[in-house]
Amino acid sequence: MKSNIYSSIASLKIGLDILFKDEKVGLDRITGHGGFFKTPVAGQRIMAAAMNTPVTVMENAGEGGAWGMALLGLYMIYNKNTILSVIFCTTEYLLMSDPQL
Repeated sequence: MKSNIYSSIASLKIGLDILFKDEKVGLDRITGHGGFFKTPVAGQRIMAAAMNTPVTVMENAGEGGAWGMALLGLYMIYNKNTILSVIFCTTEYLLMSDPQL
C-alpha cells in the first residue's frame, strides 16, 4: 500500500525537484487539501517528505476538492473579513518535513 501512495506523488516530486534545484523556487509551507489528506497525518507526512517543506492541513482537508481550494484561495486573499472566516476557522495541523521517510 505504501508504494501506491508514494507512486501517486512521484511525478510531483520530480517536477518539484526541477523547480527547487534548477529554477531556484522556494516554499515556506504548503496547505494540503483533497482526498490525499483524508487519513489524518499519513498523506501529510509523505507529502512533506516529498516536498521537503512543511505541510499544513485543516481538519476538513479531505473534503471538498477544487471548489474548497478555490474558497481557501479567496480566504487567503481577503483573510478574515468575509463569511469565509466561518468556513476556514478550523484548527490547522503543521507537520515539519521529514526527508528520512
